[in-house]
This record gives sequence, C-alpha cells and structure tokens, in this order.
Amino acid sequence: MFGMEIYTTVRQLVLLQGLSRRDVAARLGISRDAVAKMCRYEEPPGYVRTKPVPLTKLGPVVGGIEAILDADETAPAKQRHTAPMPSLSSSASPCSIPTNATACRKTSPRSPRRHRPA
Repeated sequence: MFGMEIYTTVRQLVLLQGLSRRDVAARLGISRDAVAKMCRYEEPPGYVRTKPVPLTKLGPVVGGIEAILDADETAPAKQRHTAPMPSLSSSASPCSIPTNATACRKTSPRSPRRHRPA
C-alpha cells in the first residue's frame, strides 16, 4: 500500500506536469497499473469486501447453538452445559453436526464462560 505522499507525487507528475504514466512508473519504481490507479483516485481507496465473510461449517447450525445457550440460561445449574461447547449430538439438540470446540467458540461469543454470573 502506498502512502499519501506517493499518491500526491504521482498525481502531480502525471496530471499537472504532463509526464507519461510509464515515465512516472519508471522514475518512482512502481508498476504502471499502480500509477493508473493513483491517477484514477484522489485518495488511496480503502479496503472494501465484495462479498460477506462466509460462515464456518457451523453456519447452518448457528441457530441451534444459540437455542442451546439460551436454554442453558434458564436451566438449573447442574443441567447446564459446562463443557467448552454445547453437546451438539444430544437428542434434545435442535442440530446434529459433528464439530470441534474451537469452531463452536468462534461461532458464538457467549460460549466460553469462564466465570459464574453474580
């Protein structure tokens, strides 16, 4: 990524002084495509995702995990899921997909409970 100084230098050389893009690229040691992009935009363009980030393999069962965690909020203390992840293979579970604890923790920010509520 180039800084704002390079952008202004390239734009001054190409647009104001009339040097060719090829000459500016050779003089500054950057690619001609970079020079063309710098001439196109006044400021460096920010990073923009074109597609949303895909969910992990837990994507289809996130609702089920959330339901289990919500049910644990009201369950008696000895009936709550105390393992690092909810049991996804139990018969009471609305979802059944084999997975690991890390994927479950990354999917639900509420999953890693290290302390009891006061």
